Amino acid sequence: MGIHRNGRQLARLSGRAIDRIVKLRAEAARIDVSNIGAHSLRVGFLTEAGRRGISLTDAMEMSRHRTLRIAMDYYERGRLERNAAVDLLNDI
Repeated sequence: MGIHRNGRQLARLSGRAIDRIVKLRAEAARIDVSNIGAHSLRVGFLTEAGRRGISLTDAMEMSRHRTLRIAMDYYERGRLERNAAVDLLNDI
């Protein structure tokens, strides 16, 4: 729940409302919205957590992912960008 600047408690936004806000802001930035939405925020958060070396359990606590397998897929995308072993592929 949020708090309005006048001190009034705000209702929690629904997933659909967040999706609408993300799409509107993306359109305002002239970004193609066909593949973007509320879920993009969660995916991007976990990917960035992997990039920064934040623990997966801490990231999952914030993203509220309940399934380790799904969260790990997004997290690993970011983590692999920092993995020095990936540079070995450039030598092939």
